[in-house]
Amino acid sequence: MRITLLTALLLVVLRLSIGWHFFFEGLHKLHTVLVGPTTTSKPFTSEGYFRETNGPLAKYLRQQIGDPDEMTLARLTPLPFPAGKDPKEVSPVERMPPALNQDWDAHFERFADHYQLGDMQHKETKAKLTQAKANLVGWLTDTNKDNGKVVAKSFNTSSFETKQTVPMRIEEYRAKLDELREVYDKKLPLMNLDVEKANLTKRKAEVRQLRESLVSDLDSRTADMKKDLASMLNTRQKEAGELGDAEPAGVIRWIDRATVWGLTAIGGGLLIGLFTRLNCLLAAGFLAMTYLADPAFPWLPVSPKSEGNYAWVNKNTVEMFALLALATTYSGRWVGLDGLIHWIFFGRSDVKSSR
Repeated sequence: MRITLLTALLLVVLRLSIGWHFFFEGLHKLHTVLVGPTTTSKPFTSEGYFRETNGPLAKYLRQQIGDPDEMTLARLTPLPFPAGKDPKEVSPVERMPPALNQDWDAHFERFADHYQLGDMQHKETKAKLTQAKANLVGWLTDTNKDNGKVVAKSFNTSSFETKQTVPMRIEEYRAKLDELREVYDKKLPLMNLDVEKANLTKRKAEVRQLRESLVSDLDSRTADMKKDLASMLNTRQKEAGELGDAEPAGVIRWIDRATVWGLTAIGGGLLIGLFTRLNCLLAAGFLAMTYLADPAFPWLPVSPKSEGNYAWVNKNTVEMFALLALATTYSGRWVGLDGLIHWIFFGRSDVKSSR
């Protein structure tokens, strides 16, 4: 089928528009990473995106990178008393949550290596860490309500404040999380409709508020532990400077890097018409993954980032099929470096025959 000049022009404009979309998104994310955290923005990470989405791909990736709620509970749940052992004979440190224990031990090893602790200093600093662990387990298991935290609660239209111990807050968090998952995994698919609406938003907000409150208090305890370790340093060691945070490891770091550089490279390739068909397929594949992470299924609530209400089809699918259609054309040869490359290797006659 012969393509008219107007059709070719519009296809090129479509390619440039999608290319600019991808390039600008990638450039913006890259800028936040290079600049670092500021008062108005944070470096790009896809962790929050996968935390809020509920598609099949998002659930799979959360299994790989770690579900934030499961990770939080793992760091807040002390080990049970060993079977057959008198609880009075069990040291609080023995009940330290394994996930948190690993993080604290890793920090201590980095701390000791960074400041070159001597043998005696290493032993004394280790004792500080052990005491901090015991204090943390005591905080996690303290059932004395007088030592609890004042939290705001609401019932119907009234609000009030009450004291809750850490075990009470963790149990409430766990219960609210189970209720939310019950809605997502059973109720909404069964009804084939988002019947929860605003109630679901409220449920998610409650879980998020409980999680953030507990994480904030836990981070404060971690900060106190680091200050206790730093108090053991002498003047010479302090000149070595502060110990920075460990670089986050795992799948999420590679996903973030691939997203930032991939969007930028794909968008740039579409703009200059280089490897156009390949970039169209890569871009379509990326959009297919975003759809599977946050699909427009009728029973799922509309994502806060969506610009409207959709059923099955959203803007990602429209752009994805547009890219697949572009992949069947010669738009990169019409206007782009693909045309120059093709002319160099195959000559002008073949370019004409491809129109």
